[in-house]
Amino acid sequence: AGLWTRISKMSAIARSLARAVPSASRQAVRCYAAAAQEERVNVPLKLYGLSGTYATALYAAATKSKSLDAVEKEFTAIAAATGANEKLAFFLGDPTVPAAEKSGVVDELLTKAKAGEVTRNFFNVLTENGRLQALSGISNDFAELMAAHRKEVSLRPFSPQYVLSNR
Repeated sequence: AGLWTRISKMSAIARSLARAVPSASRQAVRCYAAAAQEERVNVPLKLYGLSGTYATALYAAATKSKSLDAVEKEFTAIAAATGANEKLAFFLGDPTVPAAEKSGVVDELLTKAKAGEVTRNFFNVLTENGRLQALSGISNDFAELMAAHRKEVSLRPFSPQYVLSNR
């Protein structure tokens, strides 16, 4: 009989707590601050894959900071410089080189290019995540995004001779 008495007392305590908890939980919910509204960026073109994801992130960061044109110039110049220098491109893409070494080279490159904060942060993320080998693809995807942003349409004209000769 002792066990059943203890169970019934515990049951009564549990019911009284259950009645008290809903009002306490409602008060607790009211104490929390409202969630911050994140500014959404409308991207003009959906890109997929690793390079598309990074290019979209760069576009969003540049748009939020209202420095899209400056970031485009800086990023395009730096990507072209790394693509033109085979040794630099190999060094940055080499997975056996520690990120700390790459970071020093990238910082020097960004300083020479007088890169802004958004571009610096982006290259730091690429370095930390080991994604510098994807720089060429990111650059191409970012150029596509910027062309879509400016509503540019690429055309490839053909001469009748070209069309006839490739039949």
